[in-house]
Amino acid sequence: MHKATCVALLLVLLVAVNLSEAEWPRLPRWPRYPRPRWPRFPSPTYPRYLTGKRDADAAMENEPLSSDEISRLARSDNDLLYSRSGINQMWILKNSKELLEHLKSTHFSRVHSIKAFDFSTLYTTIPHSKLKERLAKIISNAFTSKNGNRKYKFIVVNYDKTYFVKEKSDSENKYTERDIIQMLNFLIDNIFVVFGGKVFQQIVGIPMGTNCAPLLADIFLYSYEAEFIQSLVSEGKRYLASDFNFTNRYIDDVLSINNPKFADYLSSIYPSELEVKETTETNNSASYLDIMLSYDIDGHMNTSLYDKRDDFNFSITNFPFLSSNIPSSPAYGVFISQLIRYARASTKYTDFVLRARRLSDKLLSQGYVCDRLTSSLRKFYGRYGELVIHYDVPLSRMVDDILS
Repeated sequence: MHKATCVALLLVLLVAVNLSEAEWPRLPRWPRYPRPRWPRFPSPTYPRYLTGKRDADAAMENEPLSSDEISRLARSDNDLLYSRSGINQMWILKNSKELLEHLKSTHFSRVHSIKAFDFSTLYTTIPHSKLKERLAKIISNAFTSKNGNRKYKFIVVNYDKTYFVKEKSDSENKYTERDIIQMLNFLIDNIFVVFGGKVFQQIVGIPMGTNCAPLLADIFLYSYEAEFIQSLVSEGKRYLASDFNFTNRYIDDVLSINNPKFADYLSSIYPSELEVKETTETNNSASYLDIMLSYDIDGHMNTSLYDKRDDFNFSITNFPFLSSNIPSSPAYGVFISQLIRYARASTKYTDFVLRARRLSDKLLSQGYVCDRLTSSLRKFYGRYGELVIHYDVPLSRMVDDILS
């Protein structure tokens, strides 16, 4: 495993398990707390923390889950390896925006296969023994060099930075490899569920609703994916390993491009306890997250927005009415934010216009004024022209196509 990936894991897990032995008995079940509403955060959207709250026992080390630093650290070493060897073993995605950026930066000579997969069961079937074993291995690798010698003695977590220490540290917030593994094992071994007035201990799987569950599952799966790719390389099968370069996974959703035999290797990649099913729609298209991917007869990749709610046989109210008790400026800002989303996802102008026209019709029916929507569209075109420049369509035509 790469050290940067291990560092990212440690940053995440230290937040969840940073409790001294004297405090352990206070944990009757998997730690989860209501998200507090602090006066300093007037927005209705609050940052999510691994401990479930900002002012936890591990407040000094408590990092928001949205921190880009975690993802940056996890990818830095892999990017270096990818550039040197041409082999990608980091399949983890943050969101669909990152997928679109990846697709734009990747020059496919020809797309001939798009496959999508889904873990039917993930959180509820992860064996505790394998989870602890895998995480312990990643943590150990973070403290040792490639030749197996001890490289670091502590990891120090401060307000502004986290770093490894080879010998001594005066910080009170330093942890050894053994400290982290013990705390993590305690967390996994002490998951309790109260049901029907009885207390049950969970011995398989992890709770889905906790803040750290997606991160634990993500790293758990990554350990198998990286191990699989590394085994192919060590066996001299670099060409086969490169077939997995265009593989992406967001938690329990997997996307594979230009690797039609990906399904044949599922049992070699992931543990037998996890069930993976293919969800590809057609031979040349698949929906992944909120993106529909397809390719034409010439092998050119096309993307458009996918929303499963489009298939509902009833109307969905998902945007504010202008008559509601909200300021008008943020209401019209919804129009701009959705245009940005549509433009990022749509390769073709026709797909962009279809979505934008449908949205404008809905907003007009909900009390929005056409002149202000037109003004918002002009503002979008001026500020985010790089998103629509490839359509080669002037503003006047776009206004007519969307709002006429």
